[in-house]
Amino acid sequence: MIEKTGLIALVLLIIIVGSVAGTYIYLKYFQVPPPKVIEEGDCADVHFIERFASNYTIVNSSYSDVINRTGGEPLKVFVSLNKTVPPPENFSSYSSSPLGMIVGFIPDLIGMKEGEEKEVILPPEKAYGIKPKIGDVINFTEIVGEEIAGKNMVFRIIKIRRNATMPKEYIDLYGNKTTDIYVLREDWHHIGETLAEERNKYPAWKNCSVVTKVNETTLWIYITPPYSIGE
Repeated sequence: MIEKTGLIALVLLIIIVGSVAGTYIYLKYFQVPPPKVIEEGDCADVHFIERFASNYTIVNSSYSDVINRTGGEPLKVFVSLNKTVPPPENFSSYSSSPLGMIVGFIPDLIGMKEGEEKEVILPPEKAYGIKPKIGDVINFTEIVGEEIAGKNMVFRIIKIRRNATMPKEYIDLYGNKTTDIYVLREDWHHIGETLAEERNKYPAWKNCSVVTKVNETTLWIYITPPYSIGE
């Protein structure tokens, strides 16, 4: 039995190949004895190479040198099937949709032994999640960290532009092709909220702006200047 708080010190190679029909994962461990078996609740360093099944094109990788499988930083994976269990510091359960891999590959890590190889078929919805629709709520807090955001970063999809022209700033990364663009609305505002400094029109006036009304497109803000002399 592996201690649940322990880190499995291994290098895990994951090749993820995606297609419309499905996705498969090739997993391989390299480790000096004694062998260990991953159990739920363990942590593992995970290197991955992601490919399309249709043409085997590399889409993404944690390696800086994919050919020689060297360099780069591995994923720090908390192997858990329970989304409510917070991962240990510096690790992630990679269950935050829509960004990154979701829970599809996590169950297949459980029970793997060092030196074992495995191919796993993953449908698209278990690799990167189904496409969101208008009205869906997306919580980015787990992705960016509440200590960074300072709030629950919850957004609601209010508009979707299908087959839109790729924005210029992303052409070098994704190519000059069409894409879907999602318009998000900040969904964490509420009546009585005191705006954070970066949203305050008068940041020198601390805690002076309070939300008095909210609708789908607009915030009404009441600003109270400080009374101290010289402010």
